[in-house]
Amino acid sequence: MNCSTRWLRPRRHAIARLKRRKRGPGTRNDFKLQSQTEVAHTILQQTNHDDSTWPDILVLKDFLDQSLQQQILSEMSVAEARASVVYGGGAAGIVDEATRRSLRLTPSSQTREMVVDRLRASMASIAKHFEARLSECEEPQFLRYQEGDFFVAHQDGNTGLLRLDTERRLVSTVIFLSHETDSPEPGPNVHCGGSLVFINLRARSEDAKVRIVARPGTLIAFRSETTHEVTPVTYGERHSIVSWYC
Repeated sequence: MNCSTRWLRPRRHAIARLKRRKRGPGTRNDFKLQSQTEVAHTILQQTNHDDSTWPDILVLKDFLDQSLQQQILSEMSVAEARASVVYGGGAAGIVDEATRRSLRLTPSSQTREMVVDRLRASMASIAKHFEARLSECEEPQFLRYQEGDFFVAHQDGNTGLLRLDTERRLVSTVIFLSHETDSPEPGPNVHCGGSLVFINLRARSEDAKVRIVARPGTLIAFRSETTHEVTPVTYGERHSIVSWYC
């Protein structure tokens, strides 16, 4: 299966397990996950958003430990690369750099299978969180975003509006492999920009967004019909793994 791009209004989903926590006058509102998962390595930033039931996000820190992260990154640094594609009008994907610009890498089959096994092992707990019946996960995509690379606002599936295999997607996942900072820092595996941002198309304000700052090893899961984007990378390289549960 392949990644599809959507510019469609997302359907309303079940009540989120997120609770707004105010930090005081002049500060932004943060979200606190009402689950056993901590958000210690992932920052949720919210601006001008008036719907506390959105978005429904599950954060699993340390989904990949540091040694596995380094193993995967080492393989990705020498792996074959090709341009990422988009889907939406048919089964055949196309390269459209006005919509999505990144590289899809091909690490060893052993590494790909290891990531699939870990995703399958977490499927039951993720299904419980989203109150969804999940039976399988797609082959993961290993991605590199270089300076200037991005992915415009889109949905991954489950919109109910198109007849594509990707419509079977119920829950999307992103595994971060690099560290996002607000300003350039020395050292490997650091990038600026390239934020995962969720967009509420129902909100009145154009600033109704939630930004997730990447922390290595963290998995983010969300409903596939949720509109999201990857902002342009402004420094360094952003590495991640994406997959989808059906």
